[in-house]
This record gives sequence, structure tokens and C-alpha cells, in this order.
Amino acid sequence: MELSLQALAERFGGEIVYPGEAYNIKFSSINTDTRAINHGDVFIALKGPNFDGHNYLDVATRKGAAAAIVETPNTNLDLPQWCVGDSYKALGELGLASREKFKGKVIGVTGSCGKTTVKGMLAAICSLAGSTVATRGNLNNHIGVPLSLMRLANEHQFAVIEAGTSGPNEIKYLAELIQPHVAIVNNIMPVHVEGFGSVEAIAIDKAHLYRDLVAGGVGVLNVASAQQPTLLDALQGKKITRFNPELTDEAADVRVQYIKQDTFGRAEFSAIIEGEEVEFKLGVLGAHNVANALAAASAARAVGISIELIKRGLEKYTGDKGRMQLARVNEKLTVIDDTYNASPGSVKAAIDYVAQFERSAIVLGDMGELGEMRNSAHEEIGRYAQQKQIKQLWCIGEASRFTAQGYGPHAKWFEDKEQLKQALPMLCSSEVVVLVKGSRSTRMEQIVNALLASGEQK
Repeated sequence: MELSLQALAERFGGEIVYPGEAYNIKFSSINTDTRAINHGDVFIALKGPNFDGHNYLDVATRKGAAAAIVETPNTNLDLPQWCVGDSYKALGELGLASREKFKGKVIGVTGSCGKTTVKGMLAAICSLAGSTVATRGNLNNHIGVPLSLMRLANEHQFAVIEAGTSGPNEIKYLAELIQPHVAIVNNIMPVHVEGFGSVEAIAIDKAHLYRDLVAGGVGVLNVASAQQPTLLDALQGKKITRFNPELTDEAADVRVQYIKQDTFGRAEFSAIIEGEEVEFKLGVLGAHNVANALAAASAARAVGISIELIKRGLEKYTGDKGRMQLARVNEKLTVIDDTYNASPGSVKAAIDYVAQFERSAIVLGDMGELGEMRNSAHEEIGRYAQQKQIKQLWCIGEASRFTAQGYGPHAKWFEDKEQLKQALPMLCSSEVVVLVKGSRSTRMEQIVNALLASGEQK
């Protein structure tokens, strides 16, 4: 969305340095990284513990930046600069200004698990109905959300914006920027408990996305959530579309009727939508994705997209890198890459998926940010894998030692990745489906790459 440097400075304050041409500058693209900057972009100089964008103002100038947003101006450069007190705050103000000019429908997505999948499903659905902009990857924080909002343009009819959090009041801030027409809180689980202190505190924070719905907006509510009372409190006086992902009789506008899976676990299911029974096929793996699909379908209907386009979009969406991606390596080895992240809920969903295979194995890294629940949560995952009769459980990481203990004496625990990699031929010696998962910090994709390489060498 095209913005004026002068209008921004007049609205939000600050000083324009080198004002000659600056007051006439209009721009629609900003960048925080000079390596990716294009001619005519506005460069915003952010500061962090280990970096300072102000050190790269000369690079931005050489690459043709139209202007820069800075906390400390460099008057030696032939570069218009909007000098502000806080570059991060200014970035948010840019996102807000772009959002306020947008005339299309905005869908905001948050939740403890599955929000990126719901966002991807919605992007696939909305793109069939009109021009759509969606959060790239998981750029869902105080930097990523404003950058996503800055990509809004007049030709877009839909925007699907993901909001993530690791601590209190982050969703509150992001919701004020997003101002959704439709808001989804997909679920509430013990993710980032370390930063919040309790699951209830997580629910209170996520519910801010509902509170900032535009007038007449719709909140999409998961009736299976144990935190439903907290979420309903945020939805007082607002329109609600309820979805029920469980095979129960609890009343909902959208509810699942039955679920079945094909050979590799792609779900086919029937759902009641507005009183009509509809058959769906998913392009992603795992019955747990039915809940994500119902959330996406509910939001899509709320912005007026037809059921036929919803069906096509859900079948079209095949997932993102590191999220239940299946690779048939050879006649013996199938690898499922679910390494993007891990929480107790998402690991249990992965275990449920792998349990359908007769020869199943899981390689698990640590789950992060669990606070005082760390040891007990990992041990519970081990017990769950044993209950689901996972044939082999290999664990790596200090916390995952408790996962191995929960599973029992037949689990294997490795001190480091090199030790685990050396043992992989033993895991792949007979026909097996191996799922690999761990929190982002564990970089378990390295194990996926090693498995793929070992299979190709056979």
C-alpha cells in the first residue's frame, strides 16, 4: 500500500532529515535487510543485541533506497531519513497505516498449534476466490506482522495474517495492527508456558485477536477448547462461528461427522456446514489436520467464499517445508519431516499419525519453552508413544532423556547428533516409516537430511 513519508511523520511524529525531496517521497515497500533491498524501497534500521541496522545505511544508499527510517541519522549520506525514537514502533506504525488503507477482507490467525497450517489452508482457499496476500513462512511477530501488512495492495481482496507470541501482551499489540474482519484462535495448549506462567494466561493473550475485530467482525471459536470460557469473554457482543473438530454432539456451526485416511494418512472427512453435509479431502498428512481444516473452512465462509472453493483449496494445500512432509526414499525407508517445531500437542498428533503404520519409528528432539513442565511433559510424551505402540523411539537432547524414560527401556537416547547419525543405518535396516520432530532450536532437519542421504546410498 503506497504511503507518504511526510504524512507518516506528521501523524506519528519524529523529524525528517535531509527534507528537500523527502516530503514528496511515496513508497509501498520497506525492508529491514540491505541484502534484500530493491531500488525504491525504504530501509528501516532496526537494532538488536547483536546487530544494528544503522551500520548499513551506506549500503542502503548504494542500493537505491528511497529513504530510511532511523533512530540516529547519518547526515553524511545523500539519503532522506525519518528520525524516530524507536524503529520497532515506527515499523508497527507503517503496518498500521497500510492496514487502515486496505479495503479487502483481513483474516487473523493465532493459536498454540496449527496456526501456520491454518494460514496456509486459508491462503490456498482465498487465492481461488481473489487476489490474496498471506504471511510468508512464520513471519508472525512484532517484525513479521508489520512487514506482512506492508505488502497489502489495492489489487488484493483478501489478507491472511498470522500472529504468534512467546510472552504476554504480544498478541494484544499485533491484534491492534491486524484489525481482522475474521479472527481465529485455533486452540490453546501449553506452548511457551515458560513465558506466560500458565495456560490460562496464554488464552487471555490469544483472545486479544478477538477483542480487536472490526465492527461486525466474526470470531471463529473451537468449541473443543478447554479455555472456551476465557475466549468467549473476549467475544461478548461479537458474531461467533463455532467449529467442533471432535466426533461429539456439541453444537457448532461447522462440525466433523466422520474421518478416514488413505494409505499415507491423508484425511478424508465429512462435515456439517450451515446444515449441509460436505465431503472433503485434504492434501496434507494426518487426521489432526481436520481440526485445522474446519477452522479454515469456518473463516472462509465468514468472508463469503463458497463451499466448492473451500473444498478445492483444502485439497490443493499440501503443507509447508518441515511440516508433515513425506518422502519415499527407497523400498524400505519412508521419512516424514515434521521438524519445523514441537510442542506437547503437536508431538502427540504426530505420534497418532505414525501409529497407523505397522513398522513405525520416531526420532524426537527436545520441546522448548515449557518452563517447570519441561521434565514431566517430555516424560508424558514417552508414555504416550508407548501407549500408541510406536515400535522404535529415538531421542536426542537433555530434556528428551525424560521422553526416553517415559517410553521405557527399549527407547534409545543419544547425547548428540553425530552419535545419532552414526546409528541411523540400524534404524533403516528394515522397512520402516520414520517421523522426525523437535523444537526449532534443535534443528532436527539435520537428521532428516542424514536419513535421506543414507537411503539414497543404498
